[in-house]
Amino acid sequence: MNGHLDCGGLQEHGCVILGLLARNVEARRRISKACGFNSIVISMAINHGDVEVQCQALTAVRAFCAIDDDSCKVLLATSGAVSAVLEAMKAHPDLNRVHEIGCDVIRLLSLGRNDDNNRLLGENGTCTVVVRSMWSHSQNIAIQERAVEALAVLSEHSNNIPVILDAGGIEAVLAAMHTFAESPHVQIKGCAMLSNFASAVYSIKVKIVDEGALDVIVMAMVLHSDNEEIQVRAVILLRKLCIKENVQRMITANISPVITVVEETLGDKLHEETSYIVAQLENAG
Repeated sequence: MNGHLDCGGLQEHGCVILGLLARNVEARRRISKACGFNSIVISMAINHGDVEVQCQALTAVRAFCAIDDDSCKVLLATSGAVSAVLEAMKAHPDLNRVHEIGCDVIRLLSLGRNDDNNRLLGENGTCTVVVRSMWSHSQNIAIQERAVEALAVLSEHSNNIPVILDAGGIEAVLAAMHTFAESPHVQIKGCAMLSNFASAVYSIKVKIVDEGALDVIVMAMVLHSDNEEIQVRAVILLRKLCIKENVQRMITANISPVITVVEETLGDKLHEETSYIVAQLENAG
């Protein structure tokens, strides 16, 4: 690959082979030792206009990211792979395949247990690219599911919250939850991401409600009444949003009935949260 950088066919097939080898521990070690990640990154840079090379390179990177090996993810994040993935997504803004694999790579990298990776992803402009991808591919559930999960993990790092906020991340996630109301994954990760934001300053709690979050949360709880994880995440989120500035709007959004149902079914797990919400709504009413 390094000797024929401008040969698209060779680069494409080379990336396919590297991706297949990612499944083998010894092969991964040798590829890492031989700077194989750098070969993929260079291939993407030289052949930035070749869609097939980009897709196969992204697929290879995803294969390495999918391995439960944080050292591998750290090497990828520091080898320039993140920048290469982001450049591919920017260069091909309308291609579903590029954005689906790209968002999946970011999702997998962010899932690593290395906090430095999430910080690095945020500093590289990843958050902004992911949000833009959500807006550009608003009807593609595969992209939305991967993007929402990536933002949920990235927003666990406090430095990424202002970046996601400025990029319109709250609005994008709420739009995804509304559009794909029947997708448990979108609802779970959407509530997780919003909950991270709701842990921040009061002004963000108000903004989340201003953007129509209450109706989206209620819809998720009603449509997925038998999904315990969605109910738990939704109630925890509502507890964080239950501040003086939001209480009247929570009453208007009919939060009380769904909380009553949760009290009856999951009262042992969410007693503190549901009791607090009910008390605040009753006092305001």
